[in-house]
Amino acid sequence: MKVETAINKILASDASLPLKISKLQNLSLRQFPSSPNQKAAVAAYQALEKDLIMNGYKAFYSGKVIEVYAETLFAAKQKAVAEFKVRPKKAHMVSVVLCEKDGETVTHSTSEFG
Repeated sequence: MKVETAINKILASDASLPLKISKLQNLSLRQFPSSPNQKAAVAAYQALEKDLIMNGYKAFYSGKVIEVYAETLFAAKQKAVAEFKVRPKKAHMVSVVLCEKDGETVTHSTSEFG
């Protein structure tokens, strides 16, 4: 099945918005990086993300820290990997923590990170 057909099938489904985004993200991860197929899938889920309520996350990699807004932890990690320009085989080294949910600050205890 062609990627365009798969994208249209996902967008036309009766699935919830977060589920559609998740399916499109999985589809984009299966494509070769920087290919037109991956770019089309990424563009499709980014268009849907604009309708979602975003949560605030902090991402850490190699002593650097950035703030990212995304619907899910997965989406936040993907954005952080792109922002840090991390190679795919080192993407596991990016850590992401929820900091803001529904406009309110989220606090964590130190025992959560042990």
